[in-house]
Amino acid sequence: MKKTILIIAIIFSLGILFLVNMERNLIINNEKDVQTEYSFKITEKENLNSVLSEQKYYYTTDYDKKYISVITCKSDTAVMNQFLTKNGDVIELEMPYDSTVVISLPANRTIAYGWSLDNMNDNSLLQLYDYSWIKIPGNIIGTIKDGENYDRQNFYFKASAAGNEDFTMRYQNMSDQSMENEDCFEINFKITMQK
Repeated sequence: MKKTILIIAIIFSLGILFLVNMERNLIINNEKDVQTEYSFKITEKENLNSVLSEQKYYYTTDYDKKYISVITCKSDTAVMNQFLTKNGDVIELEMPYDSTVVISLPANRTIAYGWSLDNMNDNSLLQLYDYSWIKIPGNIIGTIKDGENYDRQNFYFKASAAGNEDFTMRYQNMSDQSMENEDCFEINFKITMQK
């Protein structure tokens, strides 16, 4: 009798582990199904904003997550990588030293929040040369909610030499940019420029 109960308990435990693992695999598979990289042609180099506003971006309405898009441009081709991040995550990138990188971040212009660049070294390896806001005319992948704003804030960097650069992008209330702002969302970047 004890042996039968033990066998039933073991089978029951294995069944629960299987279901938990199955659910975990489903979540992981759903995240893997998300397109995280694709390339496109740049035909209007002088107006990169209009080209970027026509691309497809992933969005999440989870308060504690954001899709960060990194676009690497070289010649007439751009490659977009999209990362689902949580506050404090680190994005590590490798790129050719003679390319342009655009970090495109979801930003709601209807409130006083925006992205700022912090802790960037002044070593001229990676230089911020422009930033802008773009509207996304319907090319959104994910749950769209009425009343939400899907604008993006773009930061344009030029890599001019091989080496490493680390910096932080912070989404926060722009009227209160203190480090103690508890409502901020930070993403840390570690970029390696290669020859």
